[in-house]
Amino acid sequence: MNKVITFLAASLIVAPAYGQVNEFRYDGFADVFFSCIERGKGGRAFVHDANNILTINYEGDFTNGVKIGNSFWVTNNGNTGIGTSTPQDKLSVKGKIRAEEIKVTVAAVDWPDYVFKAGYTILSLPEIEKYIQKNGHLPDVPNAAEVEKDGVSLGAMNKVLLKKIEEMTLHLIEKDKIINQVMERLEKLESAK
Repeated sequence: MNKVITFLAASLIVAPAYGQVNEFRYDGFADVFFSCIERGKGGRAFVHDANNILTINYEGDFTNGVKIGNSFWVTNNGNTGIGTSTPQDKLSVKGKIRAEEIKVTVAAVDWPDYVFKAGYTILSLPEIEKYIQKNGHLPDVPNAAEVEKDGVSLGAMNKVLLKKIEEMTLHLIEKDKIINQVMERLEKLESAK
């Protein structure tokens, strides 16, 4: 039986060059080849390489990267697409993503803690109101047309939103001080009666 298996494996290894005929071939090692000439040059292959990595070779010469079904692509530059065959980034998804957590890293120097440092100039509420009346959105926040055209970077947008929350907190602290002063004056006026 062992001689028959060895003979079969050897006969599979000397098969015609990959992609030259319609075939389903096992090379006797760790590679399985599929080829269908009618579907274009090169055919398709599953390759288990020396580094213990499974490669799915689309078009036989890796020019189109890896394709799994019609919705998962890995290009030969390492970009991965889910729902898109033309990923522009390391991960491009055309559709919704569900996750327990997404972590976006940013440089600490860019985090808006600077809002609370001495010397930071904050726009007054009347200045913000004028800006909103003129532009239809908050300062430093992209407008709807920009978001529709360019999308939103989660890291950058979180920084902008945190900056706005911190600025609003400073405004609230200032307003709270004013309210407390007014309340003290009212109490003094009422007690003087």
